[in-house]
Amino acid sequence: MGATNPAMASGAPAPSDRPAPAATQPMVTIDGKDAPVVFAGLMPGTVGLYQVYVTVPAGVQAGIVPSSSHKAPHGERVPR
Repeated sequence: MGATNPAMASGAPAPSDRPAPAATQPMVTIDGKDAPVVFAGLMPGTVGLYQVYVTVPAGVQAGIVPSSSHKAPHGERVPR
């Protein structure tokens, strides 16, 4: 996902005492519906491991549904 704000040195672990959000937030869709991004950034204490939290939009069916971000399409399991 690239740069964070505040910037992190390459190879340094993400801080565990504050978030390191991605400088550019992804756009995510699930089952063709926009999924609001709650957080996208480095996972605390890790090097180069990003996490993305989204809110599943209303009307998405349970099961495997298509999802995508601005990077690449995926499939996600939506619990019942």
